[in-house]
Amino acid sequence: MVTKDEALPLIKQFVKMVKTQFDKTVKAIRSDNALELGRSNEALRFFAETGIRHETSCIHTPQQNGVVERKHKHLLEVSRALLFQSSLPIRFWGECVLTATYIINRMPTKVLKGKTPFEMLSGRPPIYDHLRVFGSLCFMTTSKPGRDKFQERAKPCVFVGYPFGKKGYRVMELDTFKIHELRDVIFHETIFPFVVKSKAHSPTSRPVRPVLPTGVDDDALGQPVGQDAHTADPDNTTAPQFTTPSTGSGSLDAAPPQVKGLSGSLINQLIFMTMFAAVYCRKTLRFAAAQSQISLYVPRTPM
Repeated sequence: MVTKDEALPLIKQFVKMVKTQFDKTVKAIRSDNALELGRSNEALRFFAETGIRHETSCIHTPQQNGVVERKHKHLLEVSRALLFQSSLPIRFWGECVLTATYIINRMPTKVLKGKTPFEMLSGRPPIYDHLRVFGSLCFMTTSKPGRDKFQERAKPCVFVGYPFGKKGYRVMELDTFKIHELRDVIFHETIFPFVVKSKAHSPTSRPVRPVLPTGVDDDALGQPVGQDAHTADPDNTTAPQFTTPSTGSGSLDAAPPQVKGLSGSLINQLIFMTMFAAVYCRKTLRFAAAQSQISLYVPRTPM
């Protein structure tokens, strides 16, 4: 339903579907005082012709329609869970609601004494073998007509639900966002493409420069260990001295890294900077060693 004026035609379709599929007759419809849900002349005429009793709740009294309100809340909670798990864009909320409805209709409930709504309507228990994880990675088989021998035989997609009236799956191509309904699909239910994409574009996934101590001038980053920022060599020609456990000299031999007398946060910063030595300049490491007054060995990293 795109607009609210489509509510009455959908009600008419629902009444006919219930009569044809389940041989049941709708006797009463309860709603609020919305014009499109039964207050128009066309709606009143339809209820009079079919003999349906239309009940309305009092103004600003949603508790009089509590069954619908609770079921609406249930649908939204399951839909949000599917959306958060898959990290799909918000414009695919419709697929989340349809999939949530499909799942809820096949879940046992205490109201029906442990049975599912699907079983109460169809008279047989539901089958769960075809259920898949919403928003997971899948590969659909490309159609044979027009396919070249050297073209791809499958395309990466995202699982977005179950089609109505078909024994298949609804999948969406990752490149074009086009939705297909087909049967031949291979699933990877532990991989969520949109979760990977959202993490890849997250600021926390990029290397972050460690926070400098308060009151430290950025010019001190280029000074050797053991010298003050204002008295050190301005041309930065004096090489910093690092001590290795094997030689005790200032050479950078192939020795295992050792860090002594450091706090936990500073150790994490040094390990992080060592792993990304190609990104961070050597003077940042010299500054960290100067502030901690330690003996530090840093392996050379090719630039």
